[in-house]
Amino acid sequence: MAVLIRPLSLDDTLGVVALYSRTAAQDHTVGAIHGEAWERFAKNNLAQEGSAFLVATNEPDIVGVATSSLRRLPQHLIRHFRIVVEPDQRRHGVASHLLRHLIATDTGTKGVLLQSLCPVEWQAGQAFLLRLGFTEVERELEMHCQQIASGELPQNSSLCVAPVESPGSWGGEVARLHNLAYAHDRSFVPTSEVAMTALLEGGAELWVARLDDQLVGYCHVEPGERTCWIESLVIDPGLQRQHLGTQLIRRVLSDIIVRTQRTARLQVSDHNVVAKRLYENLGFTLLATSIRFRAPRDVVREMLGKEE
Repeated sequence: MAVLIRPLSLDDTLGVVALYSRTAAQDHTVGAIHGEAWERFAKNNLAQEGSAFLVATNEPDIVGVATSSLRRLPQHLIRHFRIVVEPDQRRHGVASHLLRHLIATDTGTKGVLLQSLCPVEWQAGQAFLLRLGFTEVERELEMHCQQIASGELPQNSSLCVAPVESPGSWGGEVARLHNLAYAHDRSFVPTSEVAMTALLEGGAELWVARLDDQLVGYCHVEPGERTCWIESLVIDPGLQRQHLGTQLIRRVLSDIIVRTQRTARLQVSDHNVVAKRLYENLGFTLLATSIRFRAPRDVVREMLGKEE
């Protein structure tokens, strides 16, 4: 099979949407996507430094796509990637071919780690990563909420929670809180005012929590027609354990679930016990689990070389 690997173009939107549609029909771990959502995702991510999107084509069809971003952590660099290959093509080495090209993106850069999330029920995907030297570092729990659980907690009457009209104008303050709150997470990626502003200007909804007009927390929501994705929920670390996060997320969920009749979804690490308990108490239930795998880039490159 003559498969060509090349950089993604926004002109590939219809082909990528068709790939996801065909794959979702055979593999429930991959969801279908809409063209508008894909274009927004691609534009936002390709604008970030170090991003690389590739497609595998077997003309005239796109049979695989790889998305990746380079995350700069204090100790090392991580290239986080996702590869989707049409089920009928998975035994033809398309995923390995895409990964070789992704690895080449960072040629000359030392100390790069590769990272990917794999659904826990996708045994073949796990076997592929383990064969190449990847190891498990944590699990990401995808949860959803269709009805807010009842319950009363102490309320801080001074806390003001409200959506903002221009999310991008809050980029600097949100980036500062993001970096403070997530600094000790295994998957933490520092962000900048420029990057956060661009992210929030891409159609996001932003809810802010203020005490005496000072920003003490925020909730970043990516809206959808039937489902809203809660991208992040942050409270200033110095003010945590005062139920401020619960007040904030309850207000957001009230808008998503009660007012607009949509479902709320989010991801949380299995290592973040406090956040997991908070979401469960609010009515979130487990929807899916993914394993976060990591491996040194040079180890994976050597293992891929042995397969050629």
